[in-house]
Order: sequence, then structure tokens, then C-alpha cells
Amino acid sequence: MAECSQPAEWTKTTWGVAPTELFDLTTGRWTTTGSLNKVRMFHSANLLPDGEVLVTGGYSNQTGFLDSAEIYDPANGTWSELSDGLLYVREGHTGTTLQDGSVLIVGGYFGQAIGPAERYIPD
Repeated sequence: MAECSQPAEWTKTTWGVAPTELFDLTTGRWTTTGSLNKVRMFHSANLLPDGEVLVTGGYSNQTGFLDSAEIYDPANGTWSELSDGLLYVREGHTGTTLQDGSVLIVGGYFGQAIGPAERYIPD
């Protein structure tokens, strides 16, 4: 098992993370890559057909429940915040990449269970 450490600037009051890492299956090692634009936890992450990664919602102790979404571009290791986020703030939800490449976002919590589902359709 890999040894874990946390940056000195993290404290016990920091909830969620912005730094991201990639795991190399051939070497069995983690390497750092670009940081998310928003610190978040309890979010979902989905691999898209083109190799990008969609991260949606979650919670941040800086801003509370999140309705934002970000896309990771593996070619240059950067995250971009989408101008159109989720319709509902939510944490603890699921995201499922469908055969057509869209992502179905279901459930979650925002003071109460969230019923409406929504769908992300890549350009």
C-alpha cells in the first residue's frame, strides 16, 4: 500500500480537496496533476468517452453545497469549470456514464434527499 501524506496547509478544519492525482497502472505509482477549481468532497466523478473526467456537485466547507461541475483535460492536466453547472445543489449523489456518452446524475442530499435527476450531455 502506498504511503499517504497531506500537505502542510491542510488542517483538520479543511473539508474536501482540490489537488488531484493520477494512478499509473504500469508503475503502480501516483503522480499529482492539476487542482480542481473548487475544494470539494462527496462529489461524483465520471470518465467520459473522450478520456476527459466530469466532476459534479459535492460539498465544500468554504462555500457549502455545490452545484458546480468541472471537466479534467488529461492532455494538459487542467480542470475547467463548466459555465452551466447542475440544476440542483447536491452532495452524495451518483453519476453514471451512459452508452451515448451522457452522464446521469441521480439522488444526493441538500438538507433533504433530492428527487429530480439530471443529465450532462458533452458537446
